[in-house]
Amino acid sequence: MAVTSSRSDRFERFRHDRSGIGSAIVLAILLIATGPAEFVANDRPLVVSYVGYLFFPVLHDYPETAFGGDFETHADYSDGYLRFHIDRHGWMRWAIVPFSYDTPIVDLPRQAPTPPSSRNWLGTDVRQRDVLAGLIYGIRLSLLAGLGMTVVCAGAAMIAKRANGLIFLLPAVTVAALAAFDAAGLGVAERMPSLGRLIGEGLSTPQAPWEWLSGFFGLALLIASFALLGIALRDALAPQPRL
Repeated sequence: MAVTSSRSDRFERFRHDRSGIGSAIVLAILLIATGPAEFVANDRPLVVSYVGYLFFPVLHDYPETAFGGDFETHADYSDGYLRFHIDRHGWMRWAIVPFSYDTPIVDLPRQAPTPPSSRNWLGTDVRQRDVLAGLIYGIRLSLLAGLGMTVVCAGAAMIAKRANGLIFLLPAVTVAALAAFDAAGLGVAERMPSLGRLIGEGLSTPQAPWEWLSGFFGLALLIASFALLGIALRDALAPQPRL
């Protein structure tokens, strides 16, 4: 009895694995939503129209003088004087979340951290930063790490012609380990966004449970999705006995 598995057989097995397909869809949606994070959450306008000219601050740094300011320093689009000039001679279009992961929000209605509101949908942290913006950038970082490990594992399994279950759990383990190191302050640089940092900082701030809960649910979704996708890939790539 030979043990074989053609490419079409593998695809069919994966296509009929509902948990695998569902996980792939979830990861694809997260990638689409967070991959272009700078266009989703940013403290710079996406587009500025000023005296008939278009500017794209999300892609390029412009001096304040480009918009009627007095200095050659980079334009601060939150500055009231600059916004007055732009609104008077044009308009600005912002991202859905008008904050980046490291933007300190200086005009909060109360001392940070602040709970979820119509302005900050997932609240702010103790450093006055928008939690949703941090979550978007943190998911992207973990997602790219997990996807990279998935590609490596799938390639290794196909070369070795062996679908080892441990190999396909490595993407989920990678995401979890990255978060654990970041939560302990041993991972990415302090200014970098990550789910682990959201969880770690949130747990150290009991009055802001919305921060660690956001990071926890984002992390749980990623780990579960990568684990189920890994199992589906393992089953699809495993050689099947044929008479």
